[in-house]
Amino acid sequence: MEFLPRLDDDTIAERAYQAIKTAILEGHFLPGARIKTEELAENLGTSRMPVREGLNRLAAEGLVEGLPHRGFRVKQFKPEEIEEIHMIRTNLETMSIRIAISKATEEDISELDEIVSQMETLLVSGDISEVIALNREFHIFLYQLTGLKHLQEILTRLWNFFPRYAYRTVPGRVEAAMKEHRQLVDAFKERNIEAAQEAIKLHILESSRQYIEYLKRP
Repeated sequence: MEFLPRLDDDTIAERAYQAIKTAILEGHFLPGARIKTEELAENLGTSRMPVREGLNRLAAEGLVEGLPHRGFRVKQFKPEEIEEIHMIRTNLETMSIRIAISKATEEDISELDEIVSQMETLLVSGDISEVIALNREFHIFLYQLTGLKHLQEILTRLWNFFPRYAYRTVPGRVEAAMKEHRQLVDAFKERNIEAAQEAIKLHILESSRQYIEYLKRP
């Protein structure tokens, strides 16, 4: 597993947790995939204990689930759960967009623009892993612009439920997502709350639709 870095002894439990979480969020592990503790420990260059600690933390966050006597697997939501999360995200994020636009400085908007520009450049070069990392940075920064700590925490948790596997596996999805990000930034530049809210609604809808289509695959 080349996407998993080997760990040193100083921060091994925390880094094991972060490495596994990043691999899930970047779509290296698909929804429903079994996670083998022994294999992860070997690839991370550590023992099974810190890996199990990390997986237990991720289970508490809802990203993985324990299987009786069989280890862990990446959480796979049911279509009705995805629809519920979609509804919650849409309502909370349209509210957060309104707050973010009202509070964002010109420097903040320039930062959003720069992140999207970097993603567009990396997409051309084919560096999907870095695109996914910047995608997370983009959304977290949007949430931070609200200045509301608890709202940020809730939205980040909900966002994490949608791993970016579609960027790797669904033809055209990553390109479409970049256009959706660009539409959102353009709306911020114009201070157009309605256009920004419509852009984020579309973005969430497409993410949810891709997840549900994945679940329906034979």
